[in-house]
Amino acid sequence: MRPIAWTAAFLAAAIARAEGVDWETDYAKGIAKAKETGRLVQVHFTADW
Repeated sequence: MRPIAWTAAFLAAAIARAEGVDWETDYAKGIAKAKETGRLVQVHFTADW
């Protein structure tokens, strides 16, 4: 991933934490909540290959 993308992801996470965002661990619930509130969705995922 490019350094600018890492920086953007870090800043988004820092801002979300500062605002007291309640993170959802269920994708469907998160999407539904985002649609209800009109907010954007940030998806963080990893894989162990």
